[in-house]
Amino acid sequence: MDLSSPRCSLWRGLMLVASLLARQASGQIFITQVQRIKGYVSILGLENAPENVQEYSWYQGTQDSTGNMILSYKPPNPREPGPMYSGRERVTGTGDLVIRNSMLNDTGNYTVRVDAGNDTQTATGWLEIHVLGSNLGISVNATSLVENMDSVAAYCHTNVTSVPWYLNAVPTSISHWITISPDRKTLVMHRVSRYDRTLQCAVESPEAILASFP
Repeated sequence: MDLSSPRCSLWRGLMLVASLLARQASGQIFITQVQRIKGYVSILGLENAPENVQEYSWYQGTQDSTGNMILSYKPPNPREPGPMYSGRERVTGTGDLVIRNSMLNDTGNYTVRVDAGNDTQTATGWLEIHVLGSNLGISVNATSLVENMDSVAAYCHTNVTSVPWYLNAVPTSISHWITISPDRKTLVMHRVSRYDRTLQCAVESPEAILASFP
């Protein structure tokens, strides 16, 4: 199987990935990174939130002051934007902060305040947006595919030894229908589905490579 000559068009370009350092205390809420490679979305995940939350509030910076507020949400009422709201943010039903079309100037501290009756907690995390570019590519040995019958082999053109793979922007690993070579540069999907839209290899050099299935 020849992977050196791509038989499908390659999608190359800039991508944004969020990197988050969070401060965590035992028994307290904390912020984690929920990475979504596809598109330009950053998600600051809220963890360990108490039950019966009455209000989630997100702020830019390290202080939960009114002037720093991005957005607040009192389920099930509509979200209330604050002075730092840009129109790209939303708060999910579980209190996560989603930032669409992430920009470099989104880098910085973010603070969340959770009000649950007599219990009020705050947590702060650092969000950093990186620009990832690629002048490499992915080779995919397919031009047309039959669902649940055809297999796909993809090769990531990189010299980096640690290569994580993403299917539809979700991290993927070896399974009964996916094989990854020992050097992690080749991934084989043994039965392709109509829902398998994009396959990505990402490396820390930094490089990011994305291919669309034909």
